[in-house]
Amino acid sequence: MSDFDLGGILRSLFARDGTSLGHVWIPDGHVIDANNQPVQFPTSYAVEDAYVMISLAEMFLKHTRVLWREFYPVVHSFITYGNAQAPQAVGTVAGPGQLKDLGTANLDKVIPLAFPLAGPIVYDGQNIEALLGLYAVPAKDGAAILINTLSQLSSIVPQLAAATQVAGVLKTGTEQMLGIDGTQLKLGLHNSFFPVTGGEGFIARPGFALAVSKPSNKVDSKRMWVVNGRLRIGDNPISAQAPDDFDYMLIQFYAGPPRVNIWGTIPSLADHTPAFENALKADAATRRTAVNLAFSVFESELAKSRDLTKSDKSAVRALVAQDLKDRVLALETGSLFELKSFGSEDVVREDPALFRPHKIELTGETRPEREPGLPLWS
Repeated sequence: MSDFDLGGILRSLFARDGTSLGHVWIPDGHVIDANNQPVQFPTSYAVEDAYVMISLAEMFLKHTRVLWREFYPVVHSFITYGNAQAPQAVGTVAGPGQLKDLGTANLDKVIPLAFPLAGPIVYDGQNIEALLGLYAVPAKDGAAILINTLSQLSSIVPQLAAATQVAGVLKTGTEQMLGIDGTQLKLGLHNSFFPVTGGEGFIARPGFALAVSKPSNKVDSKRMWVVNGRLRIGDNPISAQAPDDFDYMLIQFYAGPPRVNIWGTIPSLADHTPAFENALKADAATRRTAVNLAFSVFESELAKSRDLTKSDKSAVRALVAQDLKDRVLALETGSLFELKSFGSEDVVREDPALFRPHKIELTGETRPEREPGLPLWS
């Protein structure tokens, strides 16, 4: 009797069983820092008081060469957040194409680590949805398109109001890249990160999520480690080794730093500078009333801002209020306005009517607070 199974071969040509690929959250205590110490993460983000940062910590392709074609990894991500009725989305292409000055050869040799995908996002307690695809892109053809896309982005991203232009460049570049003959989707992840009481699955919190091209029943989270930002597999972090037998994406969630000292770069707030200066230049009889009104309008805009946390808003309110009051006092006494030079203890004297948001910042550990709706002068 022959062992040749023609029926089985024919069935394999027309049908294939699906495989549940692995995706895990790296367990607490399994993230190790540069000093070989476990990193302690909070169990959730503070609603309205934390900045969510999302980055691609690491991506890896098992095969970077097939026959005569070389491939390199590219991750295309869409991070969606905010109110489900009016969500916001951030699209990013992560790959080695930024190294345009080095040419397009041997891009598979680039070590892609810690690529920012989204953030800072003020956490509002809603789901954060992540859609990521790990692609194997033909090195020669794909690099040219990715380099062109990133070159265009580098020229328009500083223009913060050009969101639609950024989206258009990304869309066109991605369509061109994914349309290259030979581009393959190697691994995809579509997941929602819930608030603590929002549902079953990954919780929106600092830590690492991992997607692998292995069956989920062969992924043992107890043997997964992140050591100094890179994936390792083993019984302990010391002996664990970097995996090379499957494709994977390692995504990091972390909390961003306070933004009090850079509030002046937020367009909706920095645009109040001319209004403050006009109020400060008003005649002595109406100056306080004009400054108070300008601050009230600024405070209203600050309250609506989706770019600052609750505690940062309070600190900005206090800093701007005190700065304006000090400038008015300097104008009333006929003296110059004194402030410390950025990054030093030197004192700089300037015209008190020249409002400068980039010079209003925290100096020390104390965070000032100010309740909303208070007049500058009682």
